[in-house]
Amino acid sequence: MKKNVKNLTFLSLLALMGCANNKNVVTNATMERAVLRDIKTGRTRIYDASKSDAMKSVLIWLVPGDTVTLNSKDYARTTMFTPENSHLSCDYVELQRRKTEFENAKLKYEVQAKFSKQK
Repeated sequence: MKKNVKNLTFLSLLALMGCANNKNVVTNATMERAVLRDIKTGRTRIYDASKSDAMKSVLIWLVPGDTVTLNSKDYARTTMFTPENSHLSCDYVELQRRKTEFENAKLKYEVQAKFSKQK
């Protein structure tokens, strides 16, 4: 019984911590922009990184369904965000895994193409 109460308390704290952030679900992502849907309100938000090479290298690995956190002092009033007026955070470990998986598949394809030409 005591263990169940501790687990329930822990889960409740996790839920409360998650509500404090501006969580969004990615509905569409390209190298230059991400279309997000606020989990709490359902409002659509745009994150435009067309002028930020650093964020372009992040956005390219986002896929629909990913959860990101978007923080800005104007979050409640606007729907258009840039790296200059906001901070986007996501699961960077997962994005790195996707990038590594892609690079490994590309290398495997190149090796197979090279050896098939030699035969």
